[in-house]
Amino acid sequence: MYNLDWYKSRLLAMTLSEVMIRIKREVKKLAWKRKKVLQRTQIALTHEDPWQMLEQPAVEEFKAELKCISAEADRYLEGKYHFLNKCYDEPVVDWNYDNINYIKAPLDFAFDINYKDIKKIGDIKNIWEKNRHQHLTVIAIAYALTKQEQYADHIKQQLISWVEQNPLLQGVNWSSPLEMGIRLISWVWIERLLRGWQGHDQLFGPQGMMWDSIYWHQKVISELYSVGSSANNHLIGEMAGLYIASTVWPYFPESKLWQKKATDILEREIEKQTFASGLNKEQAFSYHLFVLEFFLLAGIEGERFQQPFSARYKSKLCKMIEIIPSLLDAGKNLPRYGDSDEGLAVLLRPYNSSRVDWIFILASMWLNFIHDWVDKTTGMLTAKIILPQGETGFSGVSFKSKKNSLAIMDAGLFILAANRDTSGEVFCLFDAGPIGYLSLAAHGHADALSFTLSVGGLPVIIDPGTYQYNADLYWRNYFKGTKAHNTINIDDLDQSVSGGPFLWTKKANVQVLNWTELPNGASITAQHDGYLRLPGRIIHQRTFTLDNNKIEIIDRVLGNGNHKVEWRLHFSPHCKAEIIDNQCLVSWNNGKLIIDLDTRLNWLLEYGGTNAGWYSEGFNLKQPIYTLIGYQNSMLPLEIGCRIKVINSGTSTDNSIGKYD
Repeated sequence: MYNLDWYKSRLLAMTLSEVMIRIKREVKKLAWKRKKVLQRTQIALTHEDPWQMLEQPAVEEFKAELKCISAEADRYLEGKYHFLNKCYDEPVVDWNYDNINYIKAPLDFAFDINYKDIKKIGDIKNIWEKNRHQHLTVIAIAYALTKQEQYADHIKQQLISWVEQNPLLQGVNWSSPLEMGIRLISWVWIERLLRGWQGHDQLFGPQGMMWDSIYWHQKVISELYSVGSSANNHLIGEMAGLYIASTVWPYFPESKLWQKKATDILEREIEKQTFASGLNKEQAFSYHLFVLEFFLLAGIEGERFQQPFSARYKSKLCKMIEIIPSLLDAGKNLPRYGDSDEGLAVLLRPYNSSRVDWIFILASMWLNFIHDWVDKTTGMLTAKIILPQGETGFSGVSFKSKKNSLAIMDAGLFILAANRDTSGEVFCLFDAGPIGYLSLAAHGHADALSFTLSVGGLPVIIDPGTYQYNADLYWRNYFKGTKAHNTINIDDLDQSVSGGPFLWTKKANVQVLNWTELPNGASITAQHDGYLRLPGRIIHQRTFTLDNNKIEIIDRVLGNGNHKVEWRLHFSPHCKAEIIDNQCLVSWNNGKLIIDLDTRLNWLLEYGGTNAGWYSEGFNLKQPIYTLIGYQNSMLPLEIGCRIKVINSGTSTDNSIGKYD
């Protein structure tokens, strides 16, 4: 439950027009609540979907992928689930039950439920994740490829139970338009993949039991979609679900209006929420992939139904794809900055297969571009199921050879690299961008002037991640805060002021003062004003230089008065660290860092402490790591200089960091 300060801050983040829209929507919800019976209009059920299941001979080419899909589907049939990095058994699914916190959410009117109330609901993320029905799409693929009846029977049982346990507009699974959008995409693919099965009509035939829920999913999205300060990735997911459902199932009187609304908003938002460079504006790379999937899936359906999105839409989508390889190190590690809950628009591949490879395979089939670095051993089969007709002839993506260093000015991300894509690669990602998108900046972290380092494709100095959203506010605040990043904090405060789990009330502004590319590295100087609010009006300025295998970090804390200054680095779980004299020695199985420490600070290493020494590789996961901390109460201005020497004996054969509870 949030306090009055949160409600005040949340209200101040809205414009007057947004407030008026939200008031009108409350009236709409009240009208729905007062209706004793919610009915849909009659449907005109005609199957005009040009999609066809992949021919069986083509399936034979991908036996390894089919084996992975079948094994995963078999685990689900046994009631063994793996959601948000937690495993549990649930032979009979309770769709309103949080299996991790052992709490069942009430079946009240959806919009009367405070789904953020941990005591009454549990962690809503745990409930919503299984209700996305992305495990059912995997089972549906297994059925479509093998025609084994047990897969289809299991899906039918679960969908029937979902309808029974989630009456229209009752319960937490009706409270989020984004969750409805994702579920609609799953249902579209379940319906397609079950065609020809004898039980299909009971679910999706003229009198099918799914249509009431399908109608009300679309109706709720069309009338309660995200607006104003909340119109971020949620709006894109909502509109993608509405677009795909109304396009594949144009059976309702409102279907054309829904499709038109969704088309217009998706065309607008791909421009509005994407930098010219192609990166998503939420300043969280996980959400770049999330919205990319929505745009990609919607675009493919538009093409399939000969109602293509604009060339501008496709060009922006291509930019979103094209930027990804430039952000990968030699180990193909994805960049880590901002929030991540590993959310997927759809799961139509083995869960443990490469998400990025699958995106590139699917996008290349639709947009007709060439890639040579993607692993095609998994993902190709399911991409061909989605797009069996293959290429459409649109050519809009071209991959250029990677430069050692790269400035992505609009997003404020800077790659400083030496010996790029070799076993001796030194790869730094430096963050000098805005905290996030819109007035909430909901998924941004207070990480200005932070950086990460990988050596030979192995993460060494890392971004600690996300861990939790609503269930544990202490750790939510820690992981999104400045102390969990490789930068400086002043007086134990975050650079930006948090007003709640997804709300920043005062935001640090970052200015890039200099960017210089070197023959085998680069140098950047940038500053932020997040601490101007403190007495002494403090500015933090950092010059970060990579030259071959040497890094120099010069921090200038400008202002006046006496303040506590704290400097932090977070090391990968692979690493061991120790302080000897005025150096920190960091080692892993094939390399080490020698860090010369500024003697003006006091230095220590924390490992799993109360407010330092933690890493989250994925949602719900937390493990101890070494964190280097330098601190001093000092009169300002203060200059701090540290130097890092990278010694690397070759590329690691194991780039994974490992997951622990």
